[in-house]
Amino acid sequence: MENEDIDIRIEDPALYTHLALILDRPKVRKEVSLLRKKWANKKSGNNIGFYKDIATFLRTNNLSAGLTPVIEDAILKGYVSRHPRVTRIVIPRDMLQDIVQLEMETIDAEDYEYAILTPMEATEQEVVQEFRDMKQTIKKSLDQDYPPQGLKQPVSDTISNIKRDREWYLRHEKGESYLSIALEVVKDKDKAYQYKDSVRKAIKQYESKLSKNK
Repeated sequence: MENEDIDIRIEDPALYTHLALILDRPKVRKEVSLLRKKWANKKSGNNIGFYKDIATFLRTNNLSAGLTPVIEDAILKGYVSRHPRVTRIVIPRDMLQDIVQLEMETIDAEDYEYAILTPMEATEQEVVQEFRDMKQTIKKSLDQDYPPQGLKQPVSDTISNIKRDREWYLRHEKGESYLSIALEVVKDKDKAYQYKDSVRKAIKQYESKLSKNK
């Protein structure tokens, strides 16, 4: 059986948790593995088809386009070491009116990303102030019906011992028993029988986090 795991080489606990709860979803792991096979012997750099595949993957999994470099690394390298959470894009002026109009409307069953449109004439102070105001608006909107469904990204809370729990979860997914994992930790077989309940609880907690953030 091919290894579908995606190594996360990021030290920040909140960011590590945020990515783990995306990349460990069974559907995500499976689809990344399929894309890895597809592009294993092809040139992906500046390949429109490659980035179309990533865009389709993100859309069908209800994930932000800001995760493009994360999924790119997961496919090409099998590990993730960066997650630039701020994305810079250029929008043609003739599209801006439609975007601004859309912001004024409520569209049922849609998911939203939040952006600040900044002409080059904007000052740093103006951008910072708008960012602060936007953060406050988002916090208030999460308790209301707009935007519908809220944000699709996982809550970036930090599970205690996240790396350990993730490792145990992935090992158990491959068929390793709670007792086998416990034996590696405490060594003594009698103590391991008692400790396996802690292993089970940690794995179940991780599974619960994954299911809540689908």
